[in-house]
Amino acid sequence: MKNKNQSNPKEKITTQNSQNQKSLIWLGVVLLAIAGFIWWYNAYQNSGSTTTPIVAGTTSSNVKMVNGKQEISIIAWNGYNPRVSIAKAGVATTIKIQWKNAYGCESAVTIPSLKYAKNLDANGSDSVEVEPQKAWTTMEGLCGMWMYRFQIKFE
Repeated sequence: MKNKNQSNPKEKITTQNSQNQKSLIWLGVVLLAIAGFIWWYNAYQNSGSTTTPIVAGTTSSNVKMVNGKQEISIIAWNGYNPRVSIAKAGVATTIKIQWKNAYGCESAVTIPSLKYAKNLDANGSDSVEVEPQKAWTTMEGLCGMWMYRFQIKFE
């Protein structure tokens, strides 16, 4: 005769499998929510138009000629703005990077092709001198974690 306090081993295994399945379902839901958030965040980051379409031979609004040199202004705040700049090829250039309340990884900027890397305070600025670039050259800048990017296209 079986004691009522003793449980059937098959029932115990079934209960454990059921709990494992519930745990896996919750894990899947959490991972799906995280993936959805990452997708949404990246879509939000890239939704701020890079630059308006530009006619060949013109430059972006953040590119100015000053004393025969081209100045490109990049603002580091919640990433880099603008994300894409169009500049003239064959002209000496200065990239001016300004941090505005940049407390994230964008306060550490790297431009690999120039071997430039700098960490600045949340509200600092720096200038980078660039030799004239060939047409159709693209220069890329990245944050310290390589999450945020900006490009300068020389045309």
